[in-house]
Amino acid sequence: MKNSYQSISKIAAIFVAMTIAEVAVGAAPLPRWDGSLPAAGDLRTSQEFQDFTVYSFPYLDQLAAKSADSVPGDDNYGLVDPIRYLVQTGPGQLHDKVVLMTGNTGTASENADTCGPNGCDDAYAYPSPVDTYFSSMTDIQGDPDPLLVVPGGQEASRSTWTAEADALKTFLDGGDLTFLFNLNEDNGGDPNTLDGQALLLSARADLTNVAGDVLASFYLGANNILPGINDGDAALAWAADGEPEADPLNLVDPLNGSEDSELYDPQLTNLGGANGWYSEDPRWAYIHGAISVDKDTGLFLGFGDCGATGFANCETVNQNLGARRAAFAAFNQDLNDAIHAGEYCVGTGAGEVCQDIAFMNVDIITAGQSNGFEQALIMATNTDNFVPVDEAGTLPLLILGLLTLVAGVRNRKNAQRHA
Repeated sequence: MKNSYQSISKIAAIFVAMTIAEVAVGAAPLPRWDGSLPAAGDLRTSQEFQDFTVYSFPYLDQLAAKSADSVPGDDNYGLVDPIRYLVQTGPGQLHDKVVLMTGNTGTASENADTCGPNGCDDAYAYPSPVDTYFSSMTDIQGDPDPLLVVPGGQEASRSTWTAEADALKTFLDGGDLTFLFNLNEDNGGDPNTLDGQALLLSARADLTNVAGDVLASFYLGANNILPGINDGDAALAWAADGEPEADPLNLVDPLNGSEDSELYDPQLTNLGGANGWYSEDPRWAYIHGAISVDKDTGLFLGFGDCGATGFANCETVNQNLGARRAAFAAFNQDLNDAIHAGEYCVGTGAGEVCQDIAFMNVDIITAGQSNGFEQALIMATNTDNFVPVDEAGTLPLLILGLLTLVAGVRNRKNAQRHA
């Protein structure tokens, strides 16, 4: 028993010493994500995908790691204080989220626990690895919950994922409506091409009144608009051509373009890195399996891995995180505000006209997937800058726990001695 007590005491002492040393050099683990996102509109931390501000969690993680030893409160690449953007979405980890589509084999396809018994449709079943196209608007997929149907002609010709606006507002409980997306492609494939880790994604969120009339639409589309090349508007493209076609092969490769086209210019497609590679169809967002960042500062350089972009001093960040962890968040301030207000208004002053919002419909289309089982979710977040939790008390608590362990062994030893 003496040897056991001495061993535990030594382990405790070593562990405490290592922890003190780790804290001293600023290597303590970052606080876990609490639902906060950097302020929208900062190009150091986000990109604009038509109507939505999109955040890459792997990229934010990379920035946080680079700035973890900075002084709290400093401007760390737009992260006021670095945190770990870990959002787990495996089986049993979706109970606090509303699920729009999932290939997850868990039991989280129903939304009754988060959105009420009839407040939201259940999740669409995302296709298996053999399928390369998915649309929530086709009759093949079908509405996952026909009990919740928006009145009017819109539902007569297509299916859609639908939620009652009041049910969403209750679920959000004052938080911000944010869409999450998992990228779960073939890790053995080229991260820059549609037959590898990349895929095409298009989405539309409609707000409707009780009669089914669309009051406003918000589009997730082209993430890399270049004047004169793909400066079309997603809303106009949807209105003219409907949902994006199933076959992505008739699209210009967003990485290389078409070599026989006058538009082809590898340097033009990556102007300063901020615009990234282009896609000629504004309805599609090109979701890359990897991005290029500066090796020293961690700042975003361009879409695609370093081998494709060719930037100097480049480091590749993998965004293909699989089915158990969210890779991206998408947020639109106007959509969020309208859901919380319960009405959508147009005009100003005496000419302002407002209508009550009854439903939010979401259409999701993907193409070029090589593995399947992506997920789309809704979660309540906070788009204000993160307010850190004071971790000064964690080390004393850790030491206290270890001392309690040692004291417990000592007490058991004394009790046995006097028995």
